[in-house]
Amino acid sequence: MGARVYQINLKGNLLIPKKFGRNENLFYDSFILAKVLDGQQKKSNYYTLFSKGKKFEVYSDLKLIKGENLNLKVNHKANHVDLKVVDRFYYIGNERRITKDFNIWLKSNLFPMDIIKKGIEQFSRKSVEISKIVSLLAIYLPGIEWDVNTPYFHWDFSEGKADAYIGKLEKLKIFYLKIITKKVGVTIFYLKWEQEDLSDLIVYSFFENLEAYNCVIQKKDVFSKYLSDYGINPFEIVIRYSSETGLKNYVEWEA
Repeated sequence: MGARVYQINLKGNLLIPKKFGRNENLFYDSFILAKVLDGQQKKSNYYTLFSKGKKFEVYSDLKLIKGENLNLKVNHKANHVDLKVVDRFYYIGNERRITKDFNIWLKSNLFPMDIIKKGIEQFSRKSVEISKIVSLLAIYLPGIEWDVNTPYFHWDFSEGKADAYIGKLEKLKIFYLKIITKKVGVTIFYLKWEQEDLSDLIVYSFFENLEAYNCVIQKKDVFSKYLSDYGINPFEIVIRYSSETGLKNYVEWEA
């Protein structure tokens, strides 16, 4: 099959392969990870990406940056393929950062464990917001019991282990859950809020497993409705994919 050339008429966070011919198998998956080989200095709006050991060119209305990584959702149209940018990130050493101005980088919203150990306080488990969150957890994670006498929790189970804490740092109330399994790797859920009605609640989730991450991305609206059914209407839900190295930079402790 010869190389295909597509008309260019894209808006927003979309890329389109200029030609793909022999690289067509790159786009069989629903999502692909690609690295930008040449950056925003290009005036033609064409960029070279690298994925699965192959290079390919795309047209982009976005200004891409050399060296950044893209998580792309593949959309097969009647006569072309377009790629929606789901996530943009790059590494400084082992630290993963979201590309500037594309979205917030969440590390500033997490706390090193030494700060938590010094400053975390319990607050009433009878509070409205905690009762809502714990009720939701009881259904989502059956069999896990939350001990009212401690803000720290640890569980070992056949597939892996989990750690969590719930408490507050000054006015900020926090819930953190980290699950590690052989199949999915590291998954982190982190909630923070100040208002009792949870109107300012932000839900963060980090996935080491790309398949799990993509599954959650596709079902974000379902997850939002699920929370709403339990009286929880987050101000924002943020879903992020990170490598194992990146996730290990976050909270670690022994219960």
